[in-house]
Formats: sequence, structure tokens, C-alpha cells
Amino acid sequence: MKTHRFPLLLLALSLAAPAAHAQTVQGSFVDPATGEPIPGARAVLRAGGRDVAGAMTGRDGSFVVRAPAAGTYVLSVERIGYALTQTPPIQLGAGETVQRRVAANTQRIALEGITVQSRARCTPRPGSGPGMATVWEEARKALGSARESNEQAYRYTVRRLWRHMDPQGTILRDSVAPSDLSTGSPFVAVPLERLSAAGYIETQGQELVFHAPDARVLLSDDFQENHCFALKDAPRGEPGLIGLSFEPLRQGDRSDIRGTLWVDRATSELKRLEYQYTKVPGLRGTSDAASGKMDFRRLDDGRWVVARWAIRMPTVNAEQMQPVAHIPGAPPSEPALRYRLTGLREEGGDVVSVVTSSGSRVSLTGSSTLRGVVWDSIGGRPLAGARVTVGGPGHAATTDSLGRYEVRDIPPGEYQVAFTSPRADAVGWRPRGVPVTLREGAAAEQALALPALVTVLGEGCGDERTQGTGSVVGLVRGDGGVPEWGARVTLSWGAGTQDRVQVTTDSSGIYRACAVPAGAALTLRAEGRATALTLSQVKVEGGRAVLQDVSLAGPGGLAARPAAPGAAGALSGVVRTAAGQPVAGATVRFGTLAAVTTDAQGRFRVRGAAPGEQQVTVEHASLGTRTVRLVVPASAGEVELRAGGGAGSLAASVQQVVQLAGIQARGRSLSLDIQGFFDRQRRGFGNFLTERDLSQNASGRITDVLRRIPGVRLVRYQRKSTTRMGSAYQTVSRADIEEEYRVASTRGYTTGLDIFQNNTLQYCYMDVYIDGNQVQNGDPESSQNIDRMALRNVAGIEVYNGPSETPPEYRGLWTGCGVVLIWTKH
Repeated sequence: MKTHRFPLLLLALSLAAPAAHAQTVQGSFVDPATGEPIPGARAVLRAGGRDVAGAMTGRDGSFVVRAPAAGTYVLSVERIGYALTQTPPIQLGAGETVQRRVAANTQRIALEGITVQSRARCTPRPGSGPGMATVWEEARKALGSARESNEQAYRYTVRRLWRHMDPQGTILRDSVAPSDLSTGSPFVAVPLERLSAAGYIETQGQELVFHAPDARVLLSDDFQENHCFALKDAPRGEPGLIGLSFEPLRQGDRSDIRGTLWVDRATSELKRLEYQYTKVPGLRGTSDAASGKMDFRRLDDGRWVVARWAIRMPTVNAEQMQPVAHIPGAPPSEPALRYRLTGLREEGGDVVSVVTSSGSRVSLTGSSTLRGVVWDSIGGRPLAGARVTVGGPGHAATTDSLGRYEVRDIPPGEYQVAFTSPRADAVGWRPRGVPVTLREGAAAEQALALPALVTVLGEGCGDERTQGTGSVVGLVRGDGGVPEWGARVTLSWGAGTQDRVQVTTDSSGIYRACAVPAGAALTLRAEGRATALTLSQVKVEGGRAVLQDVSLAGPGGLAARPAAPGAAGALSGVVRTAAGQPVAGATVRFGTLAAVTTDAQGRFRVRGAAPGEQQVTVEHASLGTRTVRLVVPASAGEVELRAGGGAGSLAASVQQVVQLAGIQARGRSLSLDIQGFFDRQRRGFGNFLTERDLSQNASGRITDVLRRIPGVRLVRYQRKSTTRMGSAYQTVSRADIEEEYRVASTRGYTTGLDIFQNNTLQYCYMDVYIDGNQVQNGDPESSQNIDRMALRNVAGIEVYNGPSETPPEYRGLWTGCGVVLIWTKH
């Protein structure tokens, strides 16, 4: 290899030498009235009616254009929204450099007066008609700038997006990968020759691959010769736009695209491209089920880029239909195929930031702002400390003490806005995304809310409520107002056994009696470990939930209302591990009061604690001892003590959380230390496994280790495959050679048909990262088998069971199911 380096280097220098002495036109492009530089224009040298060289003007309006040979040229400068600027002919000698200061043509291009014919014919090439030619010329300028930007040494931070929808387009799941910095265009189409030969939809193995056009494809002679064009009226709600539509001239066997370039009439700027695929296997005609979209944005240096894009792809099943009857003597008929659209999948991305080769940041113009207030309907006050995300973790903000938030620098478009907070986690509610449309350069407002407690608890009934039924939900408190777990609640409306619903309270003392008859007089009976209570005349409305709390006042006592607040300084609580498991046998001492010991469920109760700041000591034989300062409220409250590091408020009913530091090994992994593993471990949220814990697993599989983590469920997975049947495709299930699992949360799942895996449970799949790279999201089909990573190469594992536990850098829009972080030794 060494023998070839010097000849190649000499060849490169010899090729570069003439360029250093090439004939060049240098200059600046300025406003004639003010002398201000004009960035983002394109300077072109023309000879014989053809463009031979070009360059974009920089921030200072300067340009450098190198001619291929000596000769006479006309320098033309074009910018969006204005007429062409041309100079007198320029004579360039060999190796000569000519300086020119070009004053811009100030004549505006008028698109407002262009009318769209209702029955306009689709004509070959976009420049065939006067109105159409004007619209195409302005769109072409932006496309040309985007093509030029692709060739520049910009570095883009791009956020990748995945979205799953039902056949009607309702969003089921969103996944967002961490933003990554890359050099080169953020969006590049496959080579034009490949599109011409194979079309825009290809079969690769057992999958369909959808290709999208970029600026280079749209500007090519091949695309314009094989498509016809027509003007199109503005879409509904956007009267300021005019469209240049296109469609294939010939309908062959290969897939093509038809769509519209939308241009702003006032500014002549290209806003977006919308298109649909033709000849989609399993779909008739052209449908939005197979479509795409690109948003164009101008950088503050005047160049244009594809700032946001998305491709929507259908999931189609082909089913064999047998004839109802066979006619005697007739030849057997071939089984017919019936196609069924089972879902939609959308993949795309957006540009978060742009950096030049020198490291300076280039801003996207026309960014939007979203602001609003998050309200806590349970507490009747603003929700402070909530994390609001707009389309994923790339655009986020935290609410202040008044519940206000503001997210800036968002590209215009359609987004899902959601929030997470410890308050929502505490009541077991996962906020849903709210759709919002952001306009270019405008600010919008969107209010968000944690709903009332009855709504939160009622949602736990899911689809169990039917027509003519409702639900009764609430909290059962035992002696001293402590939530009564395992209490039995019976709702009856008749004498028969079929005329009643019986449920049990969960670990938080909450019960849900679903599908009880609406309008009937219900009798409620709650039975705890020591007491019972009977209530009558409880009624619900159809499809509604009624909140009915129950207080078991003590042995032999009955109460029809929640217990009144206890004496000042009365405290109850529970001691848990960092994994959320109760700790039995721990001693808790408040100030000078006698120590109390936790029971089998980790619970304790302290009476007579004086209000104000108290010293609290928590001690456990294996977890160690820790002393902290705690403010005892003037009224009854609850305290949660967790083993682990750090401190913080976890739930609405928790006045303060006291953390108990566990015993740590003396040795520390350097790779884990660099990744912040031990810093997060000290905070006390989540489950942490080091090499010492992992070495105890004999199977060598990561999933076998995760089985032991509380809150984690392993789901056996069968990968889907697509089998070709003539010109159709049928999706079938097959068992992979290797045993494969997906990581899910035990927080809950819903029964019924999964649109992506028919006749299966819809599990709550966790986000999984290996060394910061996401390998599993909400879609098991697009996720990877983590057992392909050998356990012996793993240095540590972190498991977070909800958004409030998850570190902010891994907390996205749809991380409600939890996050698993796997770190390797390398």
C-alpha cells in the first residue's frame, strides 16, 4: 500500500494545479438602494445560452465563480421572488480574475395574479405555459439552492422519527431516536438511474422499500420528461399558496409518484412537496396510505434545505378467499385474494440544527414557538415541574411554579404535544399526545392538563365499560387513613350472584369496579383486614365513572365518608428499595420518639411527631443507615423512604421522600463512570446492575437478567415476513431460527387485536438503548434482538420503570413504558 501513496498524491496535485490559476469572476451581490449584501442568491456564468458554472452568495453577498475555459460570459444572478439580474458580457482570459459588484434587480415576481384553470391540461415539462413557467421558475430556484446545500460541507443534527397509525390515520405510537450529528445532506434520494429502472417502490427480500425524490431528482431532465405538470388551487385553509402539480405521463408496471409543489404567492418561496405513490402492491389507485411530504426551509445564510420529511407506508395483508360452492363439471377455480389495509407506518426526520465546516451555527428561519400552561385538575392548581415535549425530546421545556412552559425554535409542521411528571406517574396516568399545527414564524398556545382523579381512575377500566354501564372507582383507607391494599369491594344491585361485581384494591388502595349497570341503586361493601363498611344508594351514569372513596375507621367502626385529617404530626409511610420493593424490618426514628419497625409490606406509622423540621434516621441490617432532615406537616401526611441515592418528591400523597443509601462495591467500572452510570445511581431512581450482578447469570443472555428486574416483562416474539404471491404480497408470521424476545413493562397491557400483530396482546414495550443507540422502540417489528449482544461484554444495565424515573436525556414523548440502558465494556 505504501508504494502507491506518492504517485496518487502527485496526481492529485497535478490535477489541482490548473484550478488554482483558473479564470474566475469574483464579486458581491448587493441591494442597489442600501448597498446591503444579499445572501442566498445564485450567481451563474452563461455562454451560448447554457449555464457553465455557478455559486451561491454568502452571508456578505460575496461569490466566486470559476469558468471552465477562457472566453466571453454573461454573469446572471437569480434570487427567489425577484427578476433575473444580468451583467454585460465579461471577457475572461486564461487564468484571469475579474471583480464585479452586481446591483440586484428590484423587480418583484408577481404570483398573486396567476389564475388556475379549473380544467387545465397536464402538459409535459413545467415551463410550457406562462403562468406555470413563472411558478416553476421560483420553485426551481429553491430546489437548486437545496441541491447546492447538499454539496456543501454542512453538518446537520437530525432527529429520526417513527410513527404507527391505524388504517384511519389515528396515531397509536410515536418513537424518536436521539439526534445525531452527520456531515452531508440530511436527506438524499437513491441514484436517479435506479429510480428510472426499478421505480419508487422496490422489493428487497421480503420487504417493500419506498424511495422519495430529492431536489436533484425533481430538477432532472428525466423526471420532467416523464411527468406532466399543471397549476393547482391552494389547499383548504392556506389561501396564500399556489401549487404546481405533476403526475406520470405513462402508467407502466413500475411504481411512480404524483404530487404538488406548493409555493407562497406573496414571497415566491417554496414551502413543501406533497406526493403519493402509484402502483402500490395491495392498494388500488393512488392513496394517502402510501405518500410522502417534504418541508423546505431557508437558512439564515440564504441557502435552502429539506428541513423535515416523512414517508407514510401501508401495511397490507393478502387473504385467500375460497369460493362458496363449486359448480359440478366446472374446472376448479383459483382462490381469490382479498387485500386488507391493517395499518400505516410513517418514517421521517427533521433537522434540529446546522453547523458549517468552520463550526459556526446556521439558523433555520421561520421557526415557531409553542407556549401554554399545564394544569393539575386533581389538586386544582398549576402543575409545576412537568416536562413538555413537542414531537419528541428534541423540543422540550419544563413548567415553572405557575405551570407555564415555552418551547422555541420548532420547525413549522404538525406535532404531538405531551407531558410527563411525577404527579402523573403517581396516579398511574399516561398523558396522551395532543395534536397541534405550528405555522412558520408564528407562536401558538396549547393548554395541557392532568385530568380529574375520577377520570384517571376510570380510564383503568379500558373497554370493559359497555353501553348502559358505568364504573365506580375510588380509594379505600384503613386504620389511620393508610391506603388499604388487598381490601375486597363488592357492588351489588340484586339478590343473585350475577347481580354483583367484586374487585380487590391494588397496592395503592385503589379499586375499580367496571361494567356496573347505569341508573341502578348499587350497594357497596368494602372489607379490609380488620373492618368492613357498607354504603347504599350509589348510582352511575352510562359510560361515566363515579368516584367513591371509602374509609374503614377501625375495628368495629363504620364511616360513610373519607376519614378526617389526623392529629397534627401523625405520619404513616412505607420503606422501599430503589426497585420499588417494600423493605421489612427497617427501623424508622423521628427525632427523640421511639423507633418503629416496618411490617412485611414495609409500612410504618409514627404518632406524636411535632410539626416542623425533624431529624429522621432510617436503619436496615443490609442496606445501612442514613440520617436526614424532614419537615413534618401540620396535618396528617405520608412519607416514602427508598433505598438508594438522592432525594426528591415522588407522588402527590408524599410530603417528602427520604433516601436510604445502599452499600456499594469498592471497585468502579471506568466505562460506566464515563457514561454517568454511578451519578444516576446516586439519585436513587431505577434499577442498576454491574458486572458483579451480571456474572451470577449462567445462561449468558441479557433477557434472562432482565427477567429478575421488578416491572419488566419479556415477550416471546415472532418476526413478520412478506411472501410474494404473483403480483401481490402476503404478510405471514414465521419463527426465527434464534429465540427472540422484546422487553415490555408490567405496568399494563390491553387485550384485543393488535394492528401490527393480529390476535396478540398489545404490550407496553420499553425503549432499549445499547451504548446510547436505540435498539428497541414501541414497534417490535422494527426493534432488534438484544440477545445478540453477549452478556460477557456488558458492563452495566439501568432499568427505569416510568417517565419520572427516566433521566431527561432519555425521556421522550412516548417513554411511558420505561427505558432500559445497556452499557458495554468498550
